[in-house]
Amino acid sequence: MWEKYKAKRLISQLAIGSIRENSDTVDKLRAIGPPAVKPLIKAISSKNYRVKLESIRALGHIGDPRALPAIEKMLKHKNEIVREYAQQALKNLKAKNGA
Repeated sequence: MWEKYKAKRLISQLAIGSIRENSDTVDKLRAIGPPAVKPLIKAISSKNYRVKLESIRALGHIGDPRALPAIEKMLKHKNEIVREYAQQALKNLKAKNGA
């Protein structure tokens, strides 16, 4: 339960962090692993693009198959950068799961 709380706190920091800080935050979320997946999936719906993009990236690095539907949905997003992040995350996720 502590990891899920920590993940939520880290996700909230993505909205205000610098590029370097967000990179460190994504690394911390990756270290939390599966307990961070549900909060990250929820964060993909954020209107804040920093939160959305970094959440997609973190999910790709974690590689949990539960993130697959949410990442696939982002492949149809109106924003090209979101689609690019989703493509990379999907590639990472599939590589981690042997697909």
